[in-house]
Amino acid sequence: MQIIVLTGMSGAGKSSAGQALEDFGYYKVDNMPVSMLKHFAALCKNSELGNKDIVYTVDIRSEGDFSTLLSVIEEIKAEYDCVFRIIFMDAADEVIIKRYKESRHIHPYVISDGIPLAEALVRERAVLSVIRESANDVIDTTNLRKSQMRDILSDILDNEKPSKFTVTFMTFGFKYGAPSDADLVFDVRCFANPHYIPELRPLTGLDKEIRDFVLADEKACEFIDKLDDMLSFMIPLYIDEGKAHLTVAVGCTGGHHRSVTIAYELCKRFENKIKDVRTVLCHRDIDK
Repeated sequence: MQIIVLTGMSGAGKSSAGQALEDFGYYKVDNMPVSMLKHFAALCKNSELGNKDIVYTVDIRSEGDFSTLLSVIEEIKAEYDCVFRIIFMDAADEVIIKRYKESRHIHPYVISDGIPLAEALVRERAVLSVIRESANDVIDTTNLRKSQMRDILSDILDNEKPSKFTVTFMTFGFKYGAPSDADLVFDVRCFANPHYIPELRPLTGLDKEIRDFVLADEKACEFIDKLDDMLSFMIPLYIDEGKAHLTVAVGCTGGHHRSVTIAYELCKRFENKIKDVRTVLCHRDIDK
């Protein structure tokens, strides 16, 4: 079992690094006190988590425990068959300050002690200095994009990056509400509706008869072509940004006919269109 202790300056990218490690297959635990690390290692060894690699995120909210982190790690290594790695995330103060302003988050020391952000960063660096010096790896994200940080983590851990960027084509019915977890939402209620043809009403876009009806509309076919072109342009941009998954939601009135047909056609087009991209087709409301 490998345990990665992921720590570093607030605003330096620990959350993004933790998400990348989850995408690599690691089991992530956020912001538990250092004092609980030994208990957690014991729990892992005596459960199915013992077969997983673990990411244990530690930040300055565990300030009182930082002085014991290195000794706790040595105790665990002596008692259990664990491999530890400390990864420290860092960035220039001016960049961290800019990120705080953009995110509107508040530094923990600003909240607890009422001090300016610049002063809080000086204090945080002092608290973390021993851990930084002992880290196996220090990643400076000052000038890094998320995708570059993921590549660095992959190289550090000698781990394969996620093999596929996943595009999920989701269908839904607007009468049941738009999906909250979609990245892109498209409304196809403007196209001819098979619902008003009695013999087609019981069928869905999974049936050839419905697909033939919807695709007989030249405007629907033109829409699919335009959406194909747009997604072909955007997906590589999302990949370069470091995103691992994109959900494209296509909605009609009930989520049975037009949305299913159009999402089906798009999913089929993108199955092998872009290297290292896989597609998933799901229908939220097709059985309602």
